[in-house]
Amino acid sequence: MNKIKLLILGDDLKINGGVPNYTRPLFVELQKLTNVIYLFTGSYLGNYTLRLYPKLIEHKENIFEIINTKALSRNYHNPLVEVSEKKIEKIFEEFLIYKKITHVHIHSMLGFPSSIYKIIKKLNISLIVTVHEYWWLCMHLVMIDYKGNNCLGPDNLDKCTKCIISKRNQTRKPFRAKLPFVLKNTFPLIFEKLLKNYKIIKTNNNSYFSNANIKQKNGKDIYINKNKDILHMRSLLEHRLNSNIDSLNLCDKVIAVSSDVKMTLSKYGVNSENVLVQHIGSLIAKKKIKYTRSFNSSQINFGFIGGVNYYKGIHVLVAAFVKLDIKYNANLYIYGKFDESYKKSIEEDFKEFESFNKVKFLGRFSAEQLPSIYPTIDIMVLPSICSDTAPQTIFESYVAKIPIIGSNIGGFPDFIEHDRNGLLFEAGASEDLKEKMEYILENPGKIEDYSKNIPKLKTIVENAKELIELYKSI
Repeated sequence: MNKIKLLILGDDLKINGGVPNYTRPLFVELQKLTNVIYLFTGSYLGNYTLRLYPKLIEHKENIFEIINTKALSRNYHNPLVEVSEKKIEKIFEEFLIYKKITHVHIHSMLGFPSSIYKIIKKLNISLIVTVHEYWWLCMHLVMIDYKGNNCLGPDNLDKCTKCIISKRNQTRKPFRAKLPFVLKNTFPLIFEKLLKNYKIIKTNNNSYFSNANIKQKNGKDIYINKNKDILHMRSLLEHRLNSNIDSLNLCDKVIAVSSDVKMTLSKYGVNSENVLVQHIGSLIAKKKIKYTRSFNSSQINFGFIGGVNYYKGIHVLVAAFVKLDIKYNANLYIYGKFDESYKKSIEEDFKEFESFNKVKFLGRFSAEQLPSIYPTIDIMVLPSICSDTAPQTIFESYVAKIPIIGSNIGGFPDFIEHDRNGLLFEAGASEDLKEKMEYILENPGKIEDYSKNIPKLKTIVENAKELIELYKSI
């Protein structure tokens, strides 16, 4: 067999959180085992220049970026840019040939069109995709509908259309180039004045306006009514979905990071026989953290670590906590960067409860601070209302031997065995979560029992070796 020349597609390695927290250490470990290159686009952090057209740049040895990609991190105004984009396709194909790539492993699609899968297979290159987020099924990445509820997937494209149009109407069509200050702030105002209340939406070969009236220019309709707008967006989303499913079915192997991911992909047409459930490794798994708190303490500290946002269900957690009987000696510590407006809405909703003063928003933290944070928490609560695939907070909690109360959706049931190493509750149901928290308060010894049953975690080193064997088998 020929020597492996691996290309990893991921997010910008400078991003702290999400997929890069996995691909960053994985790239380091894979470098020890094979010849590997890392490629990402500038879409997430908005890396655009006055050159406007896409360009490949090298940051340091074996780390490359495509800047000025037409696709942004969210493309509500133009779904088809995530299906095909000729300039990116040309750069990508030339890169594969020049670098003599034998295997491509995709971890993120931000800034790339799904048409690159056909290019990879045309060149007889092995293709593996790990599904960390639901980019292929949902333009939001996380499946939350326009009403803020958990969404099980695109089984109703009418609902998806409402969702995307709602997001599109909340988002000004972006100017991709980072223009000088004066131009950047003047151009949008000029165009906004010219277009008044019309919203330009461009697709591959046409552009249209969302407006109730139809007008003619050179014998062609240039404005379409609201109903046509909805129907057109629905057709774009259907095309995007079908193209993405077809692309996944071109893969030699699709890695699902939890059982729920495999079930979800299979539901929407991905060949289940080609989907491998493989839990990701964790950099933190090899660390040994001594836990110093007493599990039988008369005071129980519930905790949350991660992004403090709506998807993570912090409002559900606070609603459950403040309704606990005041007789319980308990605290709730929330660690993580928060959106000020979201935090304020929680405060407005629950500030009248007597126990709200025991809820502490402690803000963002660094990885170096984690060993000092863990001892403040007796049991972690992860109340996501979206189908989190494999949250890193699970691994961070388990390495410190902290059991978890988690939502019964997404990847949580793969790691939390109910009433053995933690508890599961109905996602989004604050009353059910309150009951689970009360159970812990009434039976504090359960914390120590659960802690003893926390499973051994896969290290990033073990995961890298596992992947090398997979590459060799393809």
